[in-house]
Amino acid sequence: ISSLTPPKDNMVAFYCPRERCYAHSLNDEGCALNRRYDGFLKELIGLYGADRVEIFDYYMDYILFNKVKALIPETIAGDLAYYRSLGIERVCPLSFGNYSFWAYDLNFYVYVRHVFDADADIRETVASYLKDFGFGEEYGGYISLMCDYTKNYFSFCGYPGGYYDIRGLELCEYFGEHIRKIDQALRILKKAKEVLENYRPPVSLQAYYQDEKTLLGLTMLEAEAILKRMRARFENYKENPKDK
Repeated sequence: ISSLTPPKDNMVAFYCPRERCYAHSLNDEGCALNRRYDGFLKELIGLYGADRVEIFDYYMDYILFNKVKALIPETIAGDLAYYRSLGIERVCPLSFGNYSFWAYDLNFYVYVRHVFDADADIRETVASYLKDFGFGEEYGGYISLMCDYTKNYFSFCGYPGGYYDIRGLELCEYFGEHIRKIDQALRILKKAKEVLENYRPPVSLQAYYQDEKTLLGLTMLEAEAILKRMRARFENYKENPKDK
């Protein structure tokens, strides 16, 4: 990026870090992949200035997330606070209509709250989400488990970058560690299913509750399929490391 021709005054940088890790905020020092994409962002700021850098992210992208439930409140809150600290004011996410509202409603809620108040406490935001939608505190246990599953399932820290979604991850040594994380994610999903089945929603949320059970079932089926596919690919990779 630093080798690019200096931009004209009427140009802005539109930064779209789709291949980043969504288990961590962009400035998480413990995430190797995000350190790389944070470096790209800082190069753009050096070239354009923070006031001419805009962020386009993928917090509600059902293609990236392969249709499954993915809750990343801490990632979104951390990102928005970090962008604000850098002087970046314009941040917008990709979404796909009703499906994104259905599968990523908490992500929407956190984005809207924190884009206006980057210093808001994410714990208070999640508590407000549960209260505003009438879920009750007991539903919070399910949400917590779904956040934990997401952190494992979409933990892309050790990849070199360049993939498009979880179906096309690059074969490398980290692939094996990610398989173990997805296996853990599936165990968490099974616990989440138990919690959801024992949840007694108010009458006003019966339709939402049934939709959530459907989405959780889809998520579990997709996760099982991805795990089996990744295991087969990794076994072949270990036997023929040049054949990716």
